[in-house]
Amino acid sequence: MVLDDVQRAAAPHGLRFGPDPSTHSRCTIGGMIGNNACGSRALGYGRTADNVVALDLVTGTGEALRTTDRASPTLSALQRVIRSQLAVIRTEFGRFDRQVSGYSLEHLLPESGFDVAKAFVGSEGTWGVIREATLRLVRTPAQHALLVLGYPDMATAADAVPTLLEHRPIACEGLDARIVNVVRGRKGAAALPPLPDGNGWLFVEFGGDEPGEVVARAQAALGVAAAKDGWVVPDATAAAALWRIREDGAGRGRPRHRPTRVVGLGGCRRPTRALGRVPARVRSADGRPRADRGALRPLRRRLRAHPHRLPAAPARGPAHLP
Repeated sequence: MVLDDVQRAAAPHGLRFGPDPSTHSRCTIGGMIGNNACGSRALGYGRTADNVVALDLVTGTGEALRTTDRASPTLSALQRVIRSQLAVIRTEFGRFDRQVSGYSLEHLLPESGFDVAKAFVGSEGTWGVIREATLRLVRTPAQHALLVLGYPDMATAADAVPTLLEHRPIACEGLDARIVNVVRGRKGAAALPPLPDGNGWLFVEFGGDEPGEVVARAQAALGVAAAKDGWVVPDATAAAALWRIREDGAGRGRPRHRPTRVVGLGGCRRPTRALGRVPARVRSADGRPRADRGALRPLRRRLRAHPHRLPAAPARGPAHLP
């Protein structure tokens, strides 16, 4: 089932599924469970792992398994393995939000309730095939306000994130100038709403039940954002047009020729407090940081020839930066 179909079914009840990747019009719930998808509003509603209650699976050996079945011999054996490695799992897993390297074994610790469903999320299908998923839905705030901030570059924008998070936004997304230019080039300048002056932007969304309170929180965050330029957008239509830049830029930074080699990080994670140091070190890549979760997704550089002229790059795929 596609995420947008879930959202349409939940909306009449004032509910939604929390995570919202920019590919929400085509990403499936199964795929989101496979890679522990986040999206901008995971800051307020959690990652996919935080919103999965239970799973019905078929394991690699063909066993039908319910993650809540504590009588399962398979889960009992898994629990014994976890108990034999408690020290390692407690110190090395889940050290910061969305640590994507390896399996999320921290969810299987006794103090975490041995939550097999959460541990399965992000396993990329290597633990089994999902037959059914029980999801947690969240209440949609009645009011929203979007704070749009412009910075000289993404490194400066990322440095401002810890301060902004103190104001309890429900979303925080970064856009690099090159993403904006890609959308402008492919859809035309008229497709872009006005943006604050800068070469890197943060979209910081606030939600609540009272419009005055939501706007006041956004204004307070604006006062400490140390931005080059910025303003609060209380209108839902205008805010949706700004968010559309993010959606239109998803996957559009790739050259149109057929690639022969991929160089660069597919996605890396770093504690939010250290995120500002990363864009400066990968300035040659197009960055779209998800600032709240410490995520940086440089668009891959694709070349036809002369790969030997490229600087050394990490292996393709998600990378872990301690």
